[in-house]
Amino acid sequence: MDRMGQREGVWICTYDEFKSLCCVLREMIMQVGTAVAAQENKDDKRVMIYIYLTGSEFFMHIESIVGSFRKLKTDIASERRAYERIWNERDKNLDLVISNTAQMYGSIKGIAGAAIATVQSLELPSSGTTAE
Repeated sequence: MDRMGQREGVWICTYDEFKSLCCVLREMIMQVGTAVAAQENKDDKRVMIYIYLTGSEFFMHIESIVGSFRKLKTDIASERRAYERIWNERDKNLDLVISNTAQMYGSIKGIAGAAIATVQSLELPSSGTTAE
């Protein structure tokens, strides 16, 4: 043989090629070992997973997770209702403050007349639009 090769299942090489061939064969042996180890007990693991998935422990874990999500959903809904109530109260209070401010401005404007500066946000629009 002119170069390294295999004949009848035996690797043949020169002394110069020996180290390289050893590295290649070592790597191949390690890959085969990894593949064999991955396949070991594969059926046993499959049976164990099936038993776990069909057993009560898995069922209890799923029930616990779903229960936690339901509790979170309930808590969020409760918080939403509470905050909406609080926001509605604040909105009503804000409307009351604006209304009282407008009434006070109107009273002062009625007494002072043109001597008091005009607050545009409390005046009617003067763009010639008509009320509907």
